[in-house]
Amino acid sequence: MAACWEVKQLIDRATEKVIIDRLEQAHTLLTVNRGNEETAFITRVIDRLPEIEKDIILRKYIQLEATYITHFDIYTDMGVVEGTYKKMRLRALYKIGAALGIVDPDVNPITLSEG
Repeated sequence: MAACWEVKQLIDRATEKVIIDRLEQAHTLLTVNRGNEETAFITRVIDRLPEIEKDIILRKYIQLEATYITHFDIYTDMGVVEGTYKKMRLRALYKIGAALGIVDPDVNPITLSEG
């Protein structure tokens, strides 16, 4: 339980929204075949995430059907409990936010290879 609390502290709700907005912009541009430097960068960052975090981000924010997929759909399909899913999703969002310069990795440092 304490580990989940630590992850929640990596980013606040407003920062989470900013990161998700950038992912949704990338999703839209990729959907209409109008990727740009930022979408290419975001794609590279996602590719560097641990597989389970990458899977969550792709399903929820990047894939064509992402708009229609719920968090519940993802964590039940993955066979993980909601709390574990939230921890992994927030950790992935933190890493993406750090790569995009939205969060300061010096405040709560974790690496892209941490799971």
